[in-house]
Amino acid sequence: MKKIGFVFLFICVTISLQAQECIAFDKLITEGNTYYNNADYRKAIDCYTAAWLDCPARSKEARTKINTVYDKIEKLRTEAQDAEQKAKQLVDILMPFEAKADPFAYFWKKGKTELLNFNYKEAYTAMLFAKNAEKIPAEQKDSVAKYYADAEWYNHLYSLATEYFYQNNFEKAKTYFKEIADKNKADSLSLFMYKASIDPTESDMVKVEGDEFIMGDSTLGYIEHSVKLTTFYISKYEVTNAQYARFLNQYTTEHKTEPEYTDSIAEWFINLEGKSSAEMLCGIYMENDIYKVVQGYENRPAAYISWYGANAYCRFYKGSLPTEAQWEYAARGGIYNVETLHATSLLYSGSNDIDSVAWYYSNSDSKTHPVGTKKPNELDIYDMSGNLWELCLDWFSSDYYQTCKDQGTVTNPAYMEGDGVRLLRGGSWSNFGSNCWSAYRYYGFPEYRYNYCGFRFLRNP
Repeated sequence: MKKIGFVFLFICVTISLQAQECIAFDKLITEGNTYYNNADYRKAIDCYTAAWLDCPARSKEARTKINTVYDKIEKLRTEAQDAEQKAKQLVDILMPFEAKADPFAYFWKKGKTELLNFNYKEAYTAMLFAKNAEKIPAEQKDSVAKYYADAEWYNHLYSLATEYFYQNNFEKAKTYFKEIADKNKADSLSLFMYKASIDPTESDMVKVEGDEFIMGDSTLGYIEHSVKLTTFYISKYEVTNAQYARFLNQYTTEHKTEPEYTDSIAEWFINLEGKSSAEMLCGIYMENDIYKVVQGYENRPAAYISWYGANAYCRFYKGSLPTEAQWEYAARGGIYNVETLHATSLLYSGSNDIDSVAWYYSNSDSKTHPVGTKKPNELDIYDMSGNLWELCLDWFSSDYYQTCKDQGTVTNPAYMEGDGVRLLRGGSWSNFGSNCWSAYRYYGFPEYRYNYCGFRFLRNP
């Protein structure tokens, strides 16, 4: 049975403890009563808690309501002693009783844990209750005050930043996200929300100088052939959940009067219900017609994306998916023997040691990982081996390499006349090391939204 810590969601309203006017108190109490009568105890507690924050002068009344809910839950827990299934349904609600013996210790520990996880909203909630606990050890009062002040500051700025981000006001959003990331250097989640607030055509794009090279690998049974590429820019990281959520909101805003376009998102672009394990969810969900990122998934690569969804993202920002040739050239680091035009002998993108550059079957724990957490290749590009297979622009053809060889040196090749399946490159969290070689080819149906497929963005100079 999975236990989830006590969480105050503040879905009703969040108003500063210092507020002098009890503007929403009665309304929140009434809403809480409605939720209580409908046996929605979590939301009842949320409303009563928000009422307490709105009007400290009437906090006793709100706390009495909260205790009433606790008593009701305690009664239900007793009744559920011999009903395992019912107990499972109640487990989320019952967690707060761990706080009854020592409320300060419970909320103090929870607040610090949430701060370490960059979950500022819940950190602020927990620290607020720790600060207002009746029995705070004298030697910890200064620490509590400091942690509370930090949590309050982070929560305030993060709330503003995300509100602007989901309103497509990226100029304001990036200002606040950067302020958070600058203060908390460890906060990679806010950092990647900041990156997602920047124009995707400019954010972490790596210039790849064009050249001629030998594509393919005879040891894998692939025909080696000469290819010439012109210069292009490719994203340093796989497109993240934060970036893809931005796209979905901009796309639906632009096409909101065209239902046939917005309806295609759920059907063709992304599987919002995607879940292969408790640790491998789709990192994007919808709330009030806005696409949002699951907390903690901001910097993980966007999975459950179809080829159509990846292609739509790239075209929306006036770019494209990389062709297979561009992808391989970038993955190999752009390092070739000038006489033979053959790439370096590295098996993976950046190393012969797969564990140093890739998340794959043996080290991934059956899930994706934040982008950029392994070493980059020679061009400072991350995760071209492992984490997620990367969709390419081309259709797959087992004969295309021979066709290219027969034509001599081909400039900017791309197999666009095919049908059936699209090319995938790089391997994923679920694959063995041999599938993560820089030259390895794979494929998938363009409409499928796999839990092991992602992509990166390419644009021309």
